[in-house]
Amino acid sequence: MPTGRFGFLLISGSAAHLSMGVAAYAFSQWVLLAYTGRSYGVESLGVVALALALTGTAQSLFNFALRYVYAVEHNPVTKRLHYLIIRLFGVLLLSALSAVVAFLYSPGDTTWYAVMLGVTMLRVAESIADICAGFSIRDGPVKLAIASYFLRATGVLCAVIVSNFMDLELLQTVLLAGSLCVVAAIMYDLRHTLAGISFKGALSHSGWFQGAGGIFRRALPLALAHALVLLQPAVPRYLLEFFHGPGLLGVFAALMTFLAVGNLPVIAANQLMLPKLAATLASRDWPVFRQQLSGLLVYSLCIGAAGIGGAIVLGDQLLVLVFGQDLSGYGSLMVWTMVAGALAYVTAVFGNAMTATGSFSALAPVYGAVSMLALALGVWLIPRYDVLGAIVTFGAASSATGIVALLLLLSWKSSNG
Repeated sequence: MPTGRFGFLLISGSAAHLSMGVAAYAFSQWVLLAYTGRSYGVESLGVVALALALTGTAQSLFNFALRYVYAVEHNPVTKRLHYLIIRLFGVLLLSALSAVVAFLYSPGDTTWYAVMLGVTMLRVAESIADICAGFSIRDGPVKLAIASYFLRATGVLCAVIVSNFMDLELLQTVLLAGSLCVVAAIMYDLRHTLAGISFKGALSHSGWFQGAGGIFRRALPLALAHALVLLQPAVPRYLLEFFHGPGLLGVFAALMTFLAVGNLPVIAANQLMLPKLAATLASRDWPVFRQQLSGLLVYSLCIGAAGIGGAIVLGDQLLVLVFGQDLSGYGSLMVWTMVAGALAYVTAVFGNAMTATGSFSALAPVYGAVSMLALALGVWLIPRYDVLGAIVTFGAASSATGIVALLLLLSWKSSNG
């Protein structure tokens, strides 16, 4: 358990192993986006980015994380089976909603349908793989989650390599990447997940299916709250595409990929620290909780500062190197993107701490209000300042979310102190 002023060093050491796998998969997606921008143009990059934003919102709603289920289910025999049922049901809902969104957003466009299908397959693979990852992160061994990330990264990279040598169209490249990831998720993640569940013991308990439905209903408020939080970075994408078309959306998406790189170790650290935060809050050990929280904050701020420094020194060069000459001249916007990213990293820490309290019902309406604020701000800024307006909208929404999470955390502490 991290204590004292050197707690963030222990966090970084614990998160490093998982971060390697997460970084490998994120790198493969980065390569896919960079290849799209270089080979098919910045507008095609915008189309893929829009598909990722639309499916990501649906995925965030239906991906009931392991912590939601474990927060309300205490039967060690049935909780794994309940989690599996809920997550696979979520995969079906994700696929159905993505199909509806694809039809409503751009009916009649065959290329758009194919891109949405390929991206949806990537999301389905992530959802299936996250089942195994959730168990391995919480109960061990973490190496299962790491291997899963590397397998999916290999699938995406193979799709890019094949596309480059065979000169495939954009829709063929995305479909190939999605197909390979789904195969890897089913053959590796789902197989390991099923092997870790005692079906005989779980099914012997009466009402196990009804129990899964009850957990679904009780965990829904937190899932909805996190979906609203994850909707905030998608709002600028929707508005950019609506007001300025896929070209500037492609620029914004390229900038956000650099922010996502720094987000990986932050996510890994928050995942690994969540059980410890929850245990500390349950025992009302406030000094240790403050040390844990401060360690996460220092860790996240260091990553944010590194991103800002890198953007100041190498911003324009990195954009041109990765995405080509279409992104030349956007280095200053990359600096502002990384500033917004630093705010988002801090927000993630406070949100994670609030999740550890187990107080879910208050989150959804408050985060929903913040999402509406982001929408209103984006409608005002993005038509006037295009990409810069989208960056400011994202940063302001992240700041508001962090402030709200901190206030809710302080309110919970005063009520349970």
